Amino acid sequence: MPECPLSGLKLLVVDDDADTRDLFAFLLEENGADVIKAGCVSEAIALFQQRDPDLVISNIMMPDEDGCALMRQIKRLDAQRNRQTPAIAISGLTRTEDRDRALLAGFQTYLTKPVALNGVLNAVSALTGRKLPV
Repeated sequence: MPECPLSGLKLLVVDDDADTRDLFAFLLEENGADVIKAGCVSEAIALFQQRDPDLVISNIMMPDEDGCALMRQIKRLDAQRNRQTPAIAISGLTRTEDRDRALLAGFQTYLTKPVALNGVLNAVSALTGRKLPV
């Protein structure tokens, strides 16, 4: 049996909507990833510090703190460890200034809702250097 394209990757999925978290987790796990799920920024930061994920996928619009606040905290933690964790922003906001704000916060990729599931896989592939089957 061929190896799954995302085998060995730890991915942190952050979204306040449980159905969205579960959908992304299912998609990524089906492709071999080890998925860690968080429903808010504080939970995500705790899991980030405990599990040291290879990549973060985060919703931007969440109650309390948003995905940009999460990314700023991750950048501070990464600076202490001399590394950079790649991250994908997921958002219902489609304005250029919203995209720019997320990229300035530290996300490398910005996907707008509704997100095509192959778009998530392609973004993960691009940021991790993993080849997906054609």
